[in-house]
Amino acid sequence: MTTNTLHIKLSSIQINWAKVSQMVFVMGLAVLVSWPVLSFYFRPFFHVYLSVIVLPFVLRIKSRNEKSNRFIYLSILLFIAFIFLKVHLLFFTGFCFLFLSIIETYWGKVNNLPIVLVLLMSPFTIYFLEIIGYPMRIQLASVATRLLQFIYADIQNQGNVIQLNGFEILVDKACAGLRMITTGLITAIAFSGIYERKTNTTLSFFSVITLLVVSFGTIVFANLIRIILLIVFQSAPETFGHELIGAIAYAAIILPILLGLTYVWVLFFGKEMVAKTSVGSKSFVFRNTLLLMVVALLLYVRFNYHDFKKQYKDPSFSKIEMTGFDKSILKNGVLKLNSENALIYLKPPQPFYSADHTPVVCWRGSGYTFKSEEITTVVNDFKVNTACLVNKNDTLYTAWFYDNTVSQTHSPFVWRWRQIKNEPAFRLVNITSPTKEDLICELIKFKNYDL
Repeated sequence: MTTNTLHIKLSSIQINWAKVSQMVFVMGLAVLVSWPVLSFYFRPFFHVYLSVIVLPFVLRIKSRNEKSNRFIYLSILLFIAFIFLKVHLLFFTGFCFLFLSIIETYWGKVNNLPIVLVLLMSPFTIYFLEIIGYPMRIQLASVATRLLQFIYADIQNQGNVIQLNGFEILVDKACAGLRMITTGLITAIAFSGIYERKTNTTLSFFSVITLLVVSFGTIVFANLIRIILLIVFQSAPETFGHELIGAIAYAAIILPILLGLTYVWVLFFGKEMVAKTSVGSKSFVFRNTLLLMVVALLLYVRFNYHDFKKQYKDPSFSKIEMTGFDKSILKNGVLKLNSENALIYLKPPQPFYSADHTPVVCWRGSGYTFKSEEITTVVNDFKVNTACLVNKNDTLYTAWFYDNTVSQTHSPFVWRWRQIKNEPAFRLVNITSPTKEDLICELIKFKNYDL
């Protein structure tokens, strides 16, 4: 009897190892085929590595007998969309769902937390935070200033710069805690996964999303407290006090709240996991066929990858002439106009679903730091984003906005909405001058040009 039982257990282990080896083979094949596209996302992106670390705490098999094709269909759809739209975000997200579909094919249906984790680790989250980060930094600086005016009458802010008795703090990307936001949201998912295991429950997709919304508000509040403390203690950037206050804000405010919040969320909204019946061998064969279809799509992308490095061009750039400016069109399709008082870049229009690639990225890559970011009204309803560029002893003033020859806007949300409504496509315009006065003059001139 004992020998038979042992034989059954050993057979079971052999079968499990066979499935694991098949799963590892399919995953390895997918990674190998996808690596030319996928390698970009495994650069030192903190949120990607953190998501991979917390995945074991988040991933659960709801039922080993229950199988699902949902992620295979979704990954196929995303890969096909990538082939036509050439948006690399779609490829990365499709690959992550392919990973989940392989797990569901060989192990069983997973819970909802990994789905949200895929969205958090995707470039969409970082890009979304980049878009809202700029207005959020300005609002955080404004709110912090108004609150501190009850204590310090002479405190003031200009854009994202707060000044108090000669001390100046810049509410930039780091100070606004955009990394803290992604870290906090991923931490909330990890805590939820731990509590799900303890209570043998699972959260619905809607419950997880609402949890993240509440967690986001908590993290923004903690960032506001952090900024106030930095001003009160006058802790300059890149000092021990500056980093200590950030660590305290995370450990003393965010972590305790997220621990309690996720516990309550799982307790009230978690549903008991119920195992379902097996689906049969034919479904397993069908799922493997679907996986082979995905591999075929990946092979197509692999051998035609050069076709997916899309660069947008604007034929009208060749006709644009501005008096007093030297003109050149760069290899990436950007129009460069240069004079004694201004450097102008016009980037070709892009679809509403693509990234802006704002000048923040380019100027930071050239070694400049952004200061005094704000929304400036040039004339009437002509509003632009402005900032001061600092690189050692070099100071420049820059502005950027979106123009479609009919209207202008400073908002990345507005130009997308207008293009969705079939308005003419918007170009990103970046104008940089040595002084504020020159910048305003060049902005007025540009607005009056017929481009």
